[in-house]
Order: sequence, then structure tokens, then C-alpha cells
Amino acid sequence: MEFEVLDFSGVKSCADVSSAVVEQLHEAFSTIGFLIITNHGIEEKARTAFKECRKFFDQPLAEKLKVKRSEFTNTSGYVQVEGEKLVIVVGYASHLSVQSYT
Repeated sequence: MEFEVLDFSGVKSCADVSSAVVEQLHEAFSTIGFLIITNHGIEEKARTAFKECRKFFDQPLAEKLKVKRSEFTNTSGYVQVEGEKLVIVVGYASHLSVQSYT
């Protein structure tokens, strides 16, 4: 089986996607259901994200605590090691909750 190979080296945003590329995507997904995309830049973005994470976590604790997660913003912010516990209600697997120690 041969897969369609698309080169995304010139694609930096949706505006860069030509109608020819859209047609290739449509054809590949309509026939085989799979394709290979090369030169998409994901590796570099992932490396940059990991580098930024490392810079944040290498800071002193006092700096990280400046963006501490509060009880009001429960989905974002820094939480210290062992600052959370997972509560599992036996018999109710769908009822998991993460609680922050304060």
C-alpha cells in the first residue's frame, strides 16, 4: 500500500494551505484514510515548549509560587509537589476528583 506524502515546509498557518494541498488531503482521507505529512514543524514547537517548561520549573520555589493555582482558578497555575491528592470514590470510577492542599 502506498501512502500520500504531503510536504508542509511552506505551511505556517491555515492561510498558507493551497487548494492543491486541500485536494490532496481530501483524496488521501477519502481513499486510503491515511497520509504522511513531512516538514510540519511540530518537532521544533515541541522542543520550544519543553525548553520553556524547563526554564519555569528550574526557577526557585518563590518564583513559581507567584503563579500558584488558587481555589478560584482550579484549572491553571503552579501546584507544589504533593500539593494535590487524588480522591477516588470506590464503586464510582467516573467520580474522580483532584483536590489541592492549601
